[in-house]
Amino acid sequence: MEIAPDMPPKPAFATDAATAAYYEQRAAEYDDWYSGEGLFALRERPGWQDEVAELVGLVGGLPAFSTLDVACGTGFLTRHLEGFVVGIDRSPSMVAIARSRLPRGLAVVGDALHLPVVDRSFGRVFTGHFYGHLPSDERRMFLTEARRVATELVVVDSARRPGIDPEQWQKRVLNDGSHHQVYKRYFTADQLAGEIDGKVLFEGEWFVAARTASSGRTASSGRTASSGRTASSGRTASSGRTGRQRWLRKATPRPTVQKTSALHVPSIYDGRGAGRARARAAQCPLPALPVPCPRSSEDRASVS
Repeated sequence: MEIAPDMPPKPAFATDAATAAYYEQRAAEYDDWYSGEGLFALRERPGWQDEVAELVGLVGGLPAFSTLDVACGTGFLTRHLEGFVVGIDRSPSMVAIARSRLPRGLAVVGDALHLPVVDRSFGRVFTGHFYGHLPSDERRMFLTEARRVATELVVVDSARRPGIDPEQWQKRVLNDGSHHQVYKRYFTADQLAGEIDGKVLFEGEWFVAARTASSGRTASSGRTASSGRTASSGRTASSGRTGRQRWLRKATPRPTVQKTSALHVPSIYDGRGAGRARARAAQCPLPALPVPCPRSSEDRASVS
């Protein structure tokens, strides 16, 4: 991976059409970053696979709340969340893969900064390797939406390591050789927890995670994992709403929206479970977000 020499004048990620196109093209190869395959096969990442396994275990060990995974991507982490889960992502191709991994949940195309979800409709918002890409204005928008939608927020992102600039533009390369510039930040665990006004959930060489303190829930007490990293302990009973309640709100019209043939956000969740929601989605589709078509890539071992 290279640091991009020409810095765009203003960082953008969730609102950038070229970035959306890049991730749409990257969908089929996205999991190579986790698995160490494809362009990542020769990367020197000591302890990477062990820490990926620890991260998966951490996600799977979170209390079984109704969860909205924002920028769920292919659902690599989403599928390990317990309870009713809805994934949302801007990329139709990412959503298609995530849907195949969520037999008891849903995955829909949508805007992470304007969530088509009613207030307090989920127990938790989860996001993995999304927050660290957001510039300051988009971070504020995302945190506002996350707090509106749920009482708890869990953020997983990339750990700051020696010799790595904490904020940078990166030149990403896809399997087809195409390039794209992506804005990226790296965190210490305490920094991430401080930014979301939460507590450290995990601190590793490659990944960090933090969780907000939820009102009405038992705060996590830190325990030391065998690797010496900090992780959450103690499950709490699920509070908040479940997947059986209405959570999708009617979207406001968007200008110059392009329709896709298959992947749409259902405008109404009718309270009868995921099966009925899928049926309703076919009956009352909303236009998906516009996804233009140039493409590019990310090839930093420690970046998603």
